[in-house]
Amino acid sequence: MLSSSPMLIDNYKQVGATFVGDISKLNISKLPSEDYRRHQSVRHPRTAVALTRSNRLLLITVDGRSVNSAGMSAKELTEFLVTRFNPRYALNMDGGGSTTMYIKGSGESLTDVINYPTDNRRYDHYGQRRVSSHILVKRKE
Repeated sequence: MLSSSPMLIDNYKQVGATFVGDISKLNISKLPSEDYRRHQSVRHPRTAVALTRSNRLLLITVDGRSVNSAGMSAKELTEFLVTRFNPRYALNMDGGGSTTMYIKGSGESLTDVINYPTDNRRYDHYGQRRVSSHILVKRKE
C-alpha cells in the first residue's frame, strides 16, 4: 500500500493542473517551503506513478535542481504525462532529493542509478538519499 500526493490525474481528469488553485496574487517565496501551494508550484525533482488505459504501469522520474535539468511543478508534470502518455491515473510520489531511479543491469552507472539524484549537489548518478519507502518491480519467474 502506498500513500502520496497530490493526485495528478484521476480517471483522465487533470487534477494536478489545478491542485494549488489560483496563486497569481500570492508571493510564493514567502510561503513556508512545505506549504502545498509553494511545494507543488515550484520546480523540483519529481517521482510519479501512472496507469495507462491498457493497465501498463509507468514509473516516472524527473531530475531537477541543476543547470542541466530544472525539475517540474505538479502542473507541468501533469501536462507532460497527458501529452506523452495520456494515463488514466497518475500520482505524484515523494520527490526532491528522494527522487532516484535504479534499474538493475542498466549499465548507466556503476550503481545502476539512471537519473541524477541531488543530495551530493553534483550532476552525477551518486547523490542518492537513504529513504524508507521504495517501489520494487520484479520480473515474474
